[in-house]
Amino acid sequence: MESLDKEKLVSIRVKQLDEEKKKQAATLKATAKRIDHLERALRIEELPLFKADYERQKTEDIKYANDTYEALVATTKRKHEADILLKSRLTRIKEQVDTYRDRIQVEQEEKFAVLRAEAEAELTKKREAKRIADLEREAAAKEAALREEEQRRIEEAEKESRRQGIFSMFTNLRSY
Repeated sequence: MESLDKEKLVSIRVKQLDEEKKKQAATLKATAKRIDHLERALRIEELPLFKADYERQKTEDIKYANDTYEALVATTKRKHEADILLKSRLTRIKEQVDTYRDRIQVEQEEKFAVLRAEAEAELTKKREAKRIADLEREAAAKEAALREEEQRRIEEAEKESRRQGIFSMFTNLRSY
């Protein structure tokens, strides 16, 4: 009996679970239908709102684009005017700058010419002093060579005269 009771109990429990499952499925189906109907209703109601929002957003975007373009044009125009002013100022002072640069260049060329003339004069003076020193050295060397030659001749003459003297002594002695 117990086993029969157990089987009955299990079958009763299975039936109960099946019934609960069917009830839940029916409830879920009904809830899904309600949600679907609500979503459709919301979409139908929202459609005009979406169109209105789209138009509003489009208007704002166009206004923003126009404002941005106008600001860009204004900024560019101010920058262009400032650039033109700067160019005119620079054009006015260019002549002064050119004159100043030319004057400085002439002054530098004059200073350079003076320094060059002084350097050339100094170089010429040094060359002349070197030439004179070379001539004096050469003259001193020639004079020393002449003195040496003269000294050598004198010594040779003395040797010769001594030899002659000795020779004449020998000849005098021979004649005795």
